[in-house]
Amino acid sequence: MKKFLWITLILLIFCSQSYAFWDESTFIWAKDAVNKWQDKGIISGYEDGSFRGKNPITRAELLSIVNHLNGTKEKAVKRPANDVAEGLWFTDSVAMAVNHQIIALNENGNIRPYEYATREETMVILANLFQIEYEKDANTYLTTNFSDADEVAAENKTKVAGVVEFGFVKGYPDGTLRPLQYVTRAELIAMLDNCIEDIYGKGTYANQIVAKSIVINDKDVELQRSEIKDKIFVMDGAKENPPYIVNTNVGKGIHSRIGDIEIRREDEWETLTEKEDSEKIYTDPLIASIRYSETSWTNEDVIVTLKLEDKDYEIVNNGGKNKYTFETNGEFTFICKNSAGKTVKFLTEVDYIDRISPRLVAAVAKTETSAVVTVAVSEDDLSPIAKIAYTDGKTTASAALRGTKIIDNTFTVTEDGIYTIAVEDEAGNEERIYINITGLKEPTVDTAGTEPIVPVL
Repeated sequence: MKKFLWITLILLIFCSQSYAFWDESTFIWAKDAVNKWQDKGIISGYEDGSFRGKNPITRAELLSIVNHLNGTKEKAVKRPANDVAEGLWFTDSVAMAVNHQIIALNENGNIRPYEYATREETMVILANLFQIEYEKDANTYLTTNFSDADEVAAENKTKVAGVVEFGFVKGYPDGTLRPLQYVTRAELIAMLDNCIEDIYGKGTYANQIVAKSIVINDKDVELQRSEIKDKIFVMDGAKENPPYIVNTNVGKGIHSRIGDIEIRREDEWETLTEKEDSEKIYTDPLIASIRYSETSWTNEDVIVTLKLEDKDYEIVNNGGKNKYTFETNGEFTFICKNSAGKTVKFLTEVDYIDRISPRLVAAVAKTETSAVVTVAVSEDDLSPIAKIAYTDGKTTASAALRGTKIIDNTFTVTEDGIYTIAVEDEAGNEERIYINITGLKEPTVDTAGTEPIVPVL
C-alpha cells in the first residue's frame, strides 16, 4: 500500500510540472521561448516528448495554437470545412477559427489542414487574431523594406504590413521577407514571443510592470495598479466576464475582440509612468512630471517632481521631499497621505537613460612652425561647450589629462606632440579625442644688427 502511494505521488508531481523537450538542442535559439509558451499551455509536443521545432508547422497545428491563445473553449457542432471531419483532434480549433473570423474557407469550402503554413498565411492569421492592420500605404511600406514585397498577395498587404510593423515578424538580413517560405514550429513561437510577454488567465494580477504586450484570454481577470508598456489584447475567451482593469496605464491601448474595455480610476491608488517633458493629471490631489536635464549630451540627472494640489496631502517617503533624481535607470514610488489616512501612490519609472557621444571634430591648419587647431561638436542641438582643455603636447595619448588649461574653440601650438582635447559639460561629463601634430620646425631668430651682450663683472 505504501509503495502504491509513493508511485501515485511521483506520477502527480510529473503530471503537474512542465518538462523540457528532449530534442531542444535542435532549436536551441528558441528554447527559452518554446519552454515559456509550453508553461502557459499554448503549445504542446508529441507523444515521444519531442517538440520538433525545425519541422514546418501545418495549418491545423497553427490553428490549434491560435485557438489556445484566443481562449475559446466551444465545441464544433458540425464539420467546419469540407476537408475537416468531425471528431479530429483539430476539428474544434478549426471551427472556432472560422466562427471568430480568424481564417476563411477557400472557394471550395476547404481549410487544407494538413498543408504547411507559409509565412504570409501565418501573418494573415496573426493579423486576424490580434486585429492588426497597417493604416497607411501598405504597399509602399513593404516595398521600401523588403526586396520581395511583390510576392505578397495584394489583398493581404495591409495585414502583412501591420504584423511586420508591430514586430511579430522580422525580415532576413538580405532584405527579404520570404512570404512564401514555410514557417517552422519554433519560428512561430519566436514570432509570438517577439511581442507578447505574458498571458493572463482567470485571477487577480497586481503591481505588474510589463515591457511588451499581454494577452487576456479568460474570464474573471482583474488587473490592478500596473504598467503595460505596449498593448493589452483581450480575446474571445474573456467574453463571458470581461476583465476588470483599474489604476493601470497601457502605453499603446487595448485591442479587444469583445467590445470596449474601460480602464477604471480609483482614488486609493494611482500608477504613473510618464515620459520626457510631459505632465499628466490624474485624480486630485497629485500631479507628477518627469524632466530630463539639458546638460549637453547626457540624459543623466532625470528629475521627477511631485506637485501637491491638495494641501491636506503630504509625501511620507523620500524624506518628505517632492523630488527624486535618477542617475541610472530605475523606479521610485511616492507615497502620500492626507489627515484622514487616505493613501495615494505614484510609481514612476525611468528606463531609457542613455549617454550620447557628442562626436568631437578637430580641423588642423599647419604652417612650418605652428598649427592652428579648431574644435567643434558635431551635433547642432547640443548645449554650448563649457570647457575645452588640451595637454602641453608632451603627454602621451594613454595618459590622463594633466597640465591643462581652459581655451577657446581655436588654439595654436608650436611643438610636435600628441594633444589631448576634451570637452566637458556642466554636469562634468567628458568626451575626448587625440591629435598628433608632427613636422613643426623651431622658429629662426634674426640676430642681424643687434649689439652683443657684455656681461657685467
